[in-house]
Amino acid sequence: MIKERSGHPHYPDSTDFDQTLYVVSCGYSFLEDADHHFVTRRPRGRDDYHFLYVASGSVHVWIRGQEQIAKEGTLIYYKLGDPQQYFQDPLSRPEVYWLHFSGRKAGQFIQDLGFQESGLFFIGKNAQVVELWESILRELQLKKLYYFKICAGYLMQLLTCAARLLREGHHASWEKEERWSQVLALLNNDYQSSCPVEEYANIVGLSKYRFIKNFKTLTGRTPIEYRNRVRIQHAQMLLQDTACSILEIGERTGFESSSYFSSTFKRYTGVSPAQYRKTMAEPQNAKNEEFSREKSFDFFQNL
Repeated sequence: MIKERSGHPHYPDSTDFDQTLYVVSCGYSFLEDADHHFVTRRPRGRDDYHFLYVASGSVHVWIRGQEQIAKEGTLIYYKLGDPQQYFQDPLSRPEVYWLHFSGRKAGQFIQDLGFQESGLFFIGKNAQVVELWESILRELQLKKLYYFKICAGYLMQLLTCAARLLREGHHASWEKEERWSQVLALLNNDYQSSCPVEEYANIVGLSKYRFIKNFKTLTGRTPIEYRNRVRIQHAQMLLQDTACSILEIGERTGFESSSYFSSTFKRYTGVSPAQYRKTMAEPQNAKNEEFSREKSFDFFQNL
């Protein structure tokens, strides 16, 4: 049995149709048993761009005459005019999302994201990719006001997200992704806490050493550096927007002593908390203000 859902725009119903970038069609298929086959052959390709995403199972794909197997988490791309042939392996009970899109700027957009030639791109199983695909499909089915524009927006998000995953090499499963998201949420929302690194490592099921290594790969910072960064950002806001003492701000942002707060603040921003507050209180000194903020930003970026 094949379960399918698809959506297609109705061109005559949109007088403000923007041909810069638009979705031609979008859909989803699921082969529930091994008695059905789903084969697509387009020897001359199509006059639009074609992406498929293997949410589960596997798909046999032919690219430039060579057979390849696209496993779960793989993005399949056929550029305009390239022959298209793929076969969904029924034994693997594949779930596949697909879409076609076009537009005057479609080619440049897709090239800017790094998709130069038809091929297979492993991005991993990702909840955001699936949700964006579902959002496009939902808009095409409901056809509410301005759905063309909304679909184009979702399309840009979807392909940009895929390109980011591809470039970062982020292949986390849904479960792992949720656990890492939980850790990042704790560090961002409970930054005052001095929770030991071991507790964060336990959430994702890793040793302390492996957790620190993987965390730095994911964020570019160690967990302590990441938490201190969040603390300093909040301290900057408190220094600008409140009359709280520096001692109180240090305590409110999780630092154990005013000396540790001051030294950490200066290491991250280049100035002491008192100097930062004084600079922010002098709007006429725009040059110093700009320098202080840029220096702080550059430091965070280079952690």
